[in-house]
Amino acid sequence: MSDAKSLMDWFGKRRESLVMKQLRSHALKVYDTISELNIAIESVSNEDPNKALGAIKRVLLSEKAADNLEESISEELSKGDLSSRQREDLLHMVRRMDYGADWAKEAAMNLNLIVEAEVKVPRSLWIHYLDMTGMLKEAAYHLKEAVECLGKDERGVLNHWRHVEEIEHDLDDKYFQTKKEILVADMDVRAIFLMRDILHGMENSADSCKDAADTIHIFVTAEMYQR
Repeated sequence: MSDAKSLMDWFGKRRESLVMKQLRSHALKVYDTISELNIAIESVSNEDPNKALGAIKRVLLSEKAADNLEESISEELSKGDLSSRQREDLLHMVRRMDYGADWAKEAAMNLNLIVEAEVKVPRSLWIHYLDMTGMLKEAAYHLKEAVECLGKDERGVLNHWRHVEEIEHDLDDKYFQTKKEILVADMDVRAIFLMRDILHGMENSADSCKDAADTIHIFVTAEMYQR
């Protein structure tokens, strides 16, 4: 029995199973985490620290919910009928999605330090960060939709995977452009370190979304080539 083929069959037969519902919920919580990071950055750029702190709290709550779902999915998969290799492939995808939320949380925690310490950062730099979290949010949306399509719409999976790939590529370009601006900006050294760490968190979150989408892409294309 082909692992790739049977894994896609498994998705198709279990679209309404507990594990599939948890997979969709997990993808949604990763998206929620990243969306709240975007709101927090937007609030800081608009000089609204209270709104930013509220969004940061919701980042932490959504990330925790994603963590809990990851643990529950792992437990449920251990009881199922998948081979050990299939289980590992699926867990790899879930872990990479979860890393997307983990890194967004790290970016949010560094943002929290900037807000609480009232460290001054040029608004032009916040605009770059807002652009990047907007792109990251879009990548998380397409990853969520790719998970939604598993087992019922292969073309839909590939379409959303392609969007994640393109966004991550554009975000990489923006990452280096923004890193250069941090180096030349007239800022407190505390701001330089914290802004660099936020940037690093956003970039790693995007990489994790891409890795998760790539794993889903492999699931689908492996089966298509075997027909």
